[in-house]
Formats: sequence, C-alpha cells, structure tokens
Amino acid sequence: MATGIVSIAAAPLGLRPVAMILLAVNLIAFLLLWVLTLARLSCDPLAFLADLGDHERGPGLLTVVAGTGVLGNQISLLMAHQAIAAMLWLGAFALWAIIIYYLFAAATVGALKPPLDAPLDGHWLLTAVATEAAAILGTHVASVFSSPEIIVFASLCLFLLGGVIYVIIITLILYRWLFEWMLPEQPTPSYWINMGGGRHRDTLRCAPHNRS
Repeated sequence: MATGIVSIAAAPLGLRPVAMILLAVNLIAFLLLWVLTLARLSCDPLAFLADLGDHERGPGLLTVVAGTGVLGNQISLLMAHQAIAAMLWLGAFALWAIIIYYLFAAATVGALKPPLDAPLDGHWLLTAVATEAAAILGTHVASVFSSPEIIVFASLCLFLLGGVIYVIIITLILYRWLFEWMLPEQPTPSYWINMGGGRHRDTLRCAPHNRS
C-alpha cells in the first residue's frame, strides 16, 4: 500500500522513473505476499478464519483489499493495461464483500464481546480505507466494462458507504480517547489511519469520470 501510494504521488510530480520503479517493486511484493497468504491459508485455514473473526486482528486483513486497489490504480494510471486494472478491481470488490461480511457478521453474532476500550484502534478504519480503495479504482476502470455507468454508480455507493463507516468508527475512536482510560502503550501505530482515511475522498474527487 505504502509503495503504491508513493508511486502514484510521484508520477504527476514529474518523477515517472521513480513511479515505474516503485510499480515494479509493488508487482513483485504483491505476488510474494499472495503466495505467503495462500500458503498460510492452505496450511491452517481454521487459524486464518479465527483471525478474520477476531475483533483485534480481523480488520487488519482488509489491507488485502486496499493493497489490491492501490496496485490497480498504479497500473491504470501508469500503464496502458486497463483490462488488468479492471480484473484487480473485480478481485478487490469480491474480497471486500467477503471480508466485510464475515468480519461484521462474526462480530455481531459472537457470544463473547470485548469491552470498547480493548480492540478498538486505527485498524478498524481499514473498513473505510478498503471501501474507498475499491471506489477509486472503479472510477478508473469503468470504461473497460460494457455498462460503465453501473460501475460508476457502484463506485459512488462504495464511496458514500466508506464515508459513513469512517464517521462511525472515528466517532468511536474519539470516544475511547476522551472517555476511556488509556495506557501509554495503547496508542498503537495503526492510529495513523485516522488521518489517512480522509485521503481517499480527495483522490476520488480527482479521479477521471466516465462520460459514456
């Protein structure tokens, strides 16, 4: 995700060679991470599902969706392979639907629920980041599909849903900060997403809109 973000930002600044090098790094890293993820899933699928249903570790798996969306945006913006970017969007959307549904279903029906101050941190904002990542990539690849207006509408729905999720989660995080006791070690690095989540709304505003 970080490599892709820097690559996308470098291109319009006239640093296209840097952007392309980072794209190459991302392609290798993306494939390697998928190999490792599938290896873990095949070796211990129950542990993988347990992580997905866990209040603390589950939201972190949405980086798969966000990372796929960022790579798709790199390919769409820096290369001419829009069909590949469209395939990545389909994959990101499918992963988003599966992980989001399982995550919230497990959290809802679980018999043992942790207190609010235990698992809630910046990781939960990945629910918004992943949703917005799929929305942004959808606007870039809409022209590849036979009915681009449907993809644009779906991207708009994802964008609005991501905004709603962001408001809800950031409100809960702010409540925790202000009204729950926090130990010095509890402000984890994942809280950077508090500000990073808003970046996607600006990116979507700059995304090309299909007028077909």
